[in-house]
Amino acid sequence: EKLNEAVRRALADTRAAHGAALNAPETTACVNPEILRRAGSAEAFEPIRRTLMADQLGDLGSALCFVPRHGNLTSPQALLADVLHAIHDYYHDEYGAPRVVVIQNAGAVVVGETEDELVHACASFRRTLETACYAESFGGSCGVPADYIETLRS
Repeated sequence: EKLNEAVRRALADTRAAHGAALNAPETTACVNPEILRRAGSAEAFEPIRRTLMADQLGDLGSALCFVPRHGNLTSPQALLADVLHAIHDYYHDEYGAPRVVVIQNAGAVVVGETEDELVHACASFRRTLETACYAESFGGSCGVPADYIETLRS
């Protein structure tokens, strides 16, 4: 619940700062052993940071947001500050909101504008994790090439 609330507040604050909708999006937090393993560091998260398959681009966008935790501060305010900083940087780099926010050593929060978008994003994130695990068992994975993603955005 703390992860969910921190992401919801950070997205609402960032949207307000950019003059976008003031309503907070639909969010749901999820944690399982694979998410926790990948949330351990930015390096462990890298194989799923970029979309692995082109059909995931619609529901997940071109990238997921990783939130590094700074220090051992565990208060809700410290969590919110870390999430807000990472989401602000994501907005700056990607010109929009992330679909999945992974908080280091804590879990992930999936984001959707509507309940339907949230359901589709959750399913796509789950498939992305499964695809990454499957690819790793055969020697590694690589994401959709950045130039292909840019072509789709144009």
